[in-house]
Amino acid sequence: MRLGTRSVGSVAAIAAIAMIAVNAGTPAVASPATTAGRSPLVGRWSQMHTCQELVAALQKAGIAANAPAVVGDYFPHSTPQQLAKKKHLCSGATPLKQSHFFTKDGTYGSEMYDQQDDNGHYRILSHHRLRINKFAFHYRIINGNRLQLAPIITAAMRSQALASPLKFSNAGWEVAVSYTGRAFKRVRCGSWCLE
Repeated sequence: MRLGTRSVGSVAAIAAIAMIAVNAGTPAVASPATTAGRSPLVGRWSQMHTCQELVAALQKAGIAANAPAVVGDYFPHSTPQQLAKKKHLCSGATPLKQSHFFTKDGTYGSEMYDQQDDNGHYRILSHHRLRINKFAFHYRIINGNRLQLAPIITAAMRSQALASPLKFSNAGWEVAVSYTGRAFKRVRCGSWCLE
């Protein structure tokens, strides 16, 4: 069968329209580093935070009852059951420095007391969403040197956290990672990640 120039152009146009139609409902998923180059998320981000700020973030997430199980970093020698009995949960807590790092190959880590305490992988899902291990977060980078994270807590995660409030939960972990609304400051990577 012989196709004329006009027929070839029509077939190409139909094929292009078909590809667009097939892919229209497919969400774009970016790799850890964006296709245009290194992701602005790559680097180390640090902040000082307080027990009261963590409790406020848990309240905002609707899981304040989980607080005795989540504030344990401030009281490493106390159990959630002991903390739940305190009249003022955060009394005696001192501010903590926490950092997160994101490498260009998709490695995620967190450090507290200059010791790595979380590790795994991250993936940028869209312009303002990322996944750390299996959990999703909203993120925003402000002026290239401030990072805000906000947990994306599902109803099932919230229910699980509230069903066993004195057990550390996935929802509690997301809040402890993000300190909702608080900005982490970009700092030098040191040995934690490649700049």
